Amino acid sequence: MSSIPGGLPAISRQHAGSTAHSTLSPAYERRRLRIALGLEAHQDQLPDAWQLQRYLDSVLPQYPYVEKVSNSEYRNHRQRVIFDLRETTDKSVFRQWLETPELHVIYLGHARNGRGPCFGRVNSNHERSEDWGEGNNRTTSGLFRMGFPFLSIRVTEIPAHGYHAHLLKESEGLPPASRCHPQLRPYLSSLQPRTPDQLLAGLARFLHGHQPADRYWAYQSGDEWNVIHHAGWQNTRS
Repeated sequence: MSSIPGGLPAISRQHAGSTAHSTLSPAYERRRLRIALGLEAHQDQLPDAWQLQRYLDSVLPQYPYVEKVSNSEYRNHRQRVIFDLRETTDKSVFRQWLETPELHVIYLGHARNGRGPCFGRVNSNHERSEDWGEGNNRTTSGLFRMGFPFLSIRVTEIPAHGYHAHLLKESEGLPPASRCHPQLRPYLSSLQPRTPDQLLAGLARFLHGHQPADRYWAYQSGDEWNVIHHAGWQNTRS
């Protein structure tokens, strides 16, 4: 019996007296890690401590049995695991990864108050963009919805980020509690139909499919109105 890198034993077997040997050792397992970087979470926009390669480079000296082959491949000789790393900022690639068996998919970014991972690029928190909502290109950017069918967000969030929102209209009826985010459910009895200008001056131009007679379900929390977003992941634009 001999050893292999990382201190694991290797088993040799030959006939008695033979000076030759063959080695049996477990094969390396390949683990495919996929990291999706959301809006404002691109590597050049993150603090140094959050940038994957810089973080790994800083901690690897503590683990002499881990070998960095490249930015996309690391080998742990003690565990006998190959870590295969890939990154994307593209919503369509994220979706493809989620549909691929045996991938470990990680999302790094904000989920827009529970509406789901959000992709694209802006230069600052104050830059307006459709990527905060449905996306400038709905295939590659914007929301990838994962949340409850209905959830509430303060109304000022919409023009502050400059996207067009799909809000729940009075004509669609009240949302059932079972389809609402848990934080919305306690307010269902407080919902009131309001015109866009009753909620926030100039709001109508940020609403998808708005007609002059439309009113929207909303409730007050403190001194601010909260509105109900269509946020479900099935049969939606996102």
